[in-house]
Amino acid sequence: MDLIFTARSRAQDTVEYTTLDKHALKADVKVTSGNGSAEDPWQADIQIYNEGQNAWAGVIHVEMPLDKQNPRFFCLHLCMAATGAKHPRMSQMSSPD
Repeated sequence: MDLIFTARSRAQDTVEYTTLDKHALKADVKVTSGNGSAEDPWQADIQIYNEGQNAWAGVIHVEMPLDKQNPRFFCLHLCMAATGAKHPRMSQMSSPD
């Protein structure tokens, strides 16, 4: 599963989203289950690492590279947990039963 990550720092002067490496951030994606079909969608564990010297605050945008002319998908549940100032962790995305 390929994902596109961009970020916008709270400290930057513009509202432009740029690649994670411009913020000294790195993403690690592990698919935990699913095959990408509607019946068995992917579930993934995403970890974002701050490889810089300073604490980072801002918005991280995660996008699936799809043809979005008429999208019909929703991320119903997204949890974020901080594992320390340098290593926020975005947990598994899934839909409720």
